[in-house]
Amino acid sequence: MIETILKGINNRDIASFFWVVVVSLFLIIQSMKTKSNLLNAVKDVFVAASQYKLIIIFFILLINTLFSVYVLIYLDLWDFSQTKNTFLWLIVTGLAIIGKSFSSDNYKNLLNETILTNLKLTIFLEFFINLYVFSLPIEIFLVFITSILVILSVFSEKKNEVNEVKVHQFLNTILSAIGILLFIITIYKFIENPDNFLNQLTVLNLITPINLTLLSLPSILILFIIKSYENFFTYYNQRLKHSTEAKEIKIAILRRINFKIDNLNKLRTLVASKNLLSLTEIHETINFIEKQKKLKANPPLVLLPQGWSPYLASNFLEKQRIQCSFYKAIDNEEWFASSNSYELSNFFNNIFYYISGTEIHVTRLSLKLSVSDVSTKDSDLDSFCSLISQLYFSATFENIEDIILSKVSALEDFQINYEYYTIYIETTNYINNNGFSVSFIMKNHNHIN
Repeated sequence: MIETILKGINNRDIASFFWVVVVSLFLIIQSMKTKSNLLNAVKDVFVAASQYKLIIIFFILLINTLFSVYVLIYLDLWDFSQTKNTFLWLIVTGLAIIGKSFSSDNYKNLLNETILTNLKLTIFLEFFINLYVFSLPIEIFLVFITSILVILSVFSEKKNEVNEVKVHQFLNTILSAIGILLFIITIYKFIENPDNFLNQLTVLNLITPINLTLLSLPSILILFIIKSYENFFTYYNQRLKHSTEAKEIKIAILRRINFKIDNLNKLRTLVASKNLLSLTEIHETINFIEKQKKLKANPPLVLLPQGWSPYLASNFLEKQRIQCSFYKAIDNEEWFASSNSYELSNFFNNIFYYISGTEIHVTRLSLKLSVSDVSTKDSDLDSFCSLISQLYFSATFENIEDIILSKVSALEDFQINYEYYTIYIETTNYINNNGFSVSFIMKNHNHIN
């Protein structure tokens, strides 16, 4: 068994372990010399990690991993050469997936942003990066350089200054170059001598992390649901302190919402804007959410003279991964929804999408570009114009006129009237810096100002 375990350990693993030991010894010695608080800080980390919730989460992940290994052994897809890969998956990938899942707000994001992204990364790392390993001296040097670059990249990512963002981008470019170089070397070695790669150990090294990720889905989904309800009731319990129907309300929410986390998020949005303290109000609100969900699945026809369907308008830019949140009333007459922030190449600049109107008709579509760092102004305006073109086509099934895009690029206020709607270009210059904002607005003639 020991021999099989050691077979799964390569020079890159030895080099990584070497630097972990070196750095650990260095920090311990420096801490003892300078009498710093490093050891106390490490102690605090262990105390924080020993909180019962974190222990339960890790225990669930551990049990799931052991069960997954049992299943893979039964299917003849695991042996003791995968001990290292399994351990690394547990303490790195498994915990990372659970950590990211806690920041997700629906099943789609959980699947796309955590599971699928992790699978793609795992396949790339295992097949193209870890497939070929250099001699031990080269690996020691390579691990040292890449570790330093990764640490610097992580620290620079948390900075908001323009220079720090540029440093972060530069470090990522270097890391990408190293990855491409390793990829080229791997392909060359594979073509030169494919027999060294086509063996059982290589196949297991590739599929073990993938299998563990797929088999972890049940526990991740359970933890995601528990987290969602815990966050909701932590917030809502404060409002239910003086309600005589608190227990009945909680049971009704659990019974009617059950695994529909999207509905739970919408309920929280409405709870935040309304004072829902009775069982009747909760049932009415859940009925409203379910009605809206059915309408979204089969949106009613809305003709252009009337405006746009809220359930279609919220997804006009779905291909660009821009979607509006829950469309809801903000007063007696107006309904409103806003999108997530659209990611641009520059951290300081962003684009948002807004829709507003009545319950049945959206009568105002708006895209807003905010630019705080003008160093990427031209490329950001190009991205903005591309989104405007897509939005206009989705709303009218026609191509937008060039004059409108030219006014946006020139940052000029502009207005043009059509039969059923009016288009506005509105710009604002920021006082404290050279930044600006520019909005593209399509307003149906039925819009209530």
